[in-house]
Amino acid sequence: MFLGTGTPLPDPDRSGPATAVVVDGAAYLFDAGAGVVRRASLGVRKGIGALNSVNLKTVFLTHLHSDHTLGLPDLMLTPWTMGRTEPLEVYGPVGTRAMTDGIQKAWALDIDRRLHDLQPATPRGWDVNVHEIQGGEVFRDERVTVTAIPVLHGAWEAFAYRIRTRDKTIVLSGDARPSPALAQACQKCDLLIFEVYTMGSTEKVTQPWREYRRAYHHVDEGVGRNRRGQPTRPAGPLSPRESGMRSGGRQLRHVGKRSGSVG
Repeated sequence: MFLGTGTPLPDPDRSGPATAVVVDGAAYLFDAGAGVVRRASLGVRKGIGALNSVNLKTVFLTHLHSDHTLGLPDLMLTPWTMGRTEPLEVYGPVGTRAMTDGIQKAWALDIDRRLHDLQPATPRGWDVNVHEIQGGEVFRDERVTVTAIPVLHGAWEAFAYRIRTRDKTIVLSGDARPSPALAQACQKCDLLIFEVYTMGSTEKVTQPWREYRRAYHHVDEGVGRNRRGQPTRPAGPLSPRESGMRSGGRQLRHVGKRSGSVG
C-alpha cells in the first residue's frame, strides 16, 4: 500500500514517501515521509488492521533525505503514545543512529513526561533498535526476507530493497538511477516499484534542477511527450503520482515480472 508518494514540494494532495508491505497480518514499512502514521490509519479504515499504529514496528529507510524521513519522529513516538509496547526496529544506512538519537534528544522532555506523569505509557515503546546496514540480506522472519541493494542516488548512501515472501517478490527502488545491481535484483520479481521523473516535468524546472534530477534520479525520456509533442505514458501502470504533475512530476512505475529490467 502506498502511504505517500510525494516529493519535497509541499503538495497537500501528496504525503511524504512511504510504502507498506503487509504479509500475513504484519506490516513492514519502507521509508517514513511526512504523514506516515496518519496515512497508515487510513489503511485501517479501509480494512487493513495490520496498519494500526500500535502494529507499526519495523521500518526500512532507503536513504536519509529529509522527505523520506520527516515522519520518523511520528513513527517513533505516536504509536507508542497509542500503546505500542515494543521498540521500533529501524533499518537504514550509516547515519540512521545519529538521526534517531537526535530525535530522542529533541523529544526528551515529552518522553519523560509521558513516562512519569499521569498519562498511561508503556515503558519501552518509545525506544528504537537501530540497524545500520550494508548491501545484502538485512532482515528475515517467518514471513519475509529483505535484501538491501546499493543504488545510485548522487552523493547519498542509498538502498533499494528486495522483499521476498512465500509466494511473491517485490523490489522497491527508492530514489535511484538505473544500475546493473538494481536490474539484477529485479530479475523474476513479481512487482517492481521504480521512481522516475517525467521528461515533461523536468523541462519545466530550472537548469540546476535539471542537472540535479539527472544526477540523482531517473529522468525518463519516454514519459511526458513523444516526438510530436503529444502526451505519453510508460507501458506499465503508475501510482497516483502520474495524476499529480503538480507534485513535482515524479512518478512510481510498476513493472510486471515479464519486463525483466528497470526503466
